Amino acid sequence: MKQRIIVYANQKGGVGKTTTVANLSAALALTGRRVLLVDMDPQGNASTHLNVKPAENQKSTYDLLLKECPLKDVVVTAKENLDVVPAGVMLANAEAELVVAKGSDSRLKRGLANATNYHYILIDCPPSLGQLTVNAMTAANEVMVVVEAEGFAYEGTAYLLKVVEETRKYCNPLVKITGLICTKFVSTLKLSKDIHERLTQNFGEVMFKTNIRKNVKLAEAAAAKKDIFEYDENCTGAQDYAALCKEIIEQEGNQ
Repeated sequence: MKQRIIVYANQKGGVGKTTTVANLSAALALTGRRVLLVDMDPQGNASTHLNVKPAENQKSTYDLLLKECPLKDVVVTAKENLDVVPAGVMLANAEAELVVAKGSDSRLKRGLANATNYHYILIDCPPSLGQLTVNAMTAANEVMVVVEAEGFAYEGTAYLLKVVEETRKYCNPLVKITGLICTKFVSTLKLSKDIHERLTQNFGEVMFKTNIRKNVKLAEAAAAKKDIFEYDENCTGAQDYAALCKEIIEQEGNQ
């Protein structure tokens, strides 16, 4: 089976991107697939969500990118079939340092070159389209966009697509958008339905059928430093991420 390296991106914060990466990683691991989550967000919330936080002497994504440490020295095991490259406080400096670093766009790609024992590598990006996100897109073969069904969620999606196209042109001709995930969906709200309809009209060919419904259990699980399946496997959040995981696996036949 071809290895899938997937970036989860949106320059807007609070859309459920990190929640999606953490819970999808856990869902894929539960199917027996070997998964590596790479936390590229200086906030480190994906790492924390899975109860992984670098100790004082633990290397992190920063070391993988800027010091070019071997992957094996950076990886932390979160649970069976799921490893994490955690984000540490130093990653906040990486954005500026990458600007002047040699081969800056391909640092992550080189760092993951030996990660051949994983079926999936999921990359959580910061809510911006700077050096860290471009690095992630250069290393990946897929981008999945996470959009919330509320507020001004739709705004900026077109710009993100432009960044993906520029990455294809200048850094990685193989990367492509393979999914759009609608989060915080409330079927009884007109706004949710209107945003979903607009997204379907514009991105229907890559939209997943599964919507991630708004569910307080997802926030509670993150606060408890557990994935949703550990926290409450029967809640709607667990049901939705299990269904989304199934859809992603079904894509394997088209890879």
